[in-house]
Amino acid sequence: MNNPGIIFKRTLWDARMGIIGWGIGIGLITLLIVTLFPTITQFEGFGEMLESPIYKALLGEAADAAAFLTPEGFLAIYVVAFTPVYLAVYLVMMGLGVTAGEEERGTIDLLMSTPTPRWQVIVEKFLAILVIIVLILAINYVLGLIGLLITPEVAVSPVRLAEGSLAMLPISALMTALALLLGTVTRSRGVAGGIAGAVIIASYMITTLSEVATDALGAVKPFSFFTYHHSIQIMREGIQWGDFLLLSVVTAALVGLGIFFFQRRDLAV
Repeated sequence: MNNPGIIFKRTLWDARMGIIGWGIGIGLITLLIVTLFPTITQFEGFGEMLESPIYKALLGEAADAAAFLTPEGFLAIYVVAFTPVYLAVYLVMMGLGVTAGEEERGTIDLLMSTPTPRWQVIVEKFLAILVIIVLILAINYVLGLIGLLITPEVAVSPVRLAEGSLAMLPISALMTALALLLGTVTRSRGVAGGIAGAVIIASYMITTLSEVATDALGAVKPFSFFTYHHSIQIMREGIQWGDFLLLSVVTAALVGLGIFFFQRRDLAV
């Protein structure tokens, strides 16, 4: 291994503004959601609206009116379920930048001119991205905690909020790994980004719409990775470690495949 940690540190340094910007941006949304909960749930007819087919299609398994009207259920849907979807844009860009971005910029030959193994490039960059995700989620948690402190009506344990934040890590990492693999295989950020975006949107829609179209989508629902991100259960019971482990294993497999293909092909320089 050549100069271990150099690529890792550089990736973190280059992402410093993204960490701050996305962390604060997502965190402010969480802060707003927490503080608005008492007001939103007081609207007349809000509970009946949640029972409508449109809302059930939008929220999927989270379309539980009774749960939604509790602080935990509200945060489960609008924070734990939706935050990874918001982050997907940034995470896909990060994943594409691991190899495809370097090749399109013509900097991959500079990187490979050193005795750095190809696998080291992917491993160090992906580990750095994991830290980036953790830092963004940590900022999001701090701003969510501030929301809890200034809104005592939202009686959610800070520990449970922390569990909800940590539970967003594997689904976020998986989307990054998917983009990494596609970028490595296609060598094009445009093509890989389009495919990754389509897969992520399709996965989310399959999971949510399967609640109102069981016959049509029930068979493919297990293949959708959002199926294993149970936000309501997380905020009610804590991290679902079986799902956490499954998503982590799939993520590791995607990164492994990315290394496999990157090792065995010519580079675009």
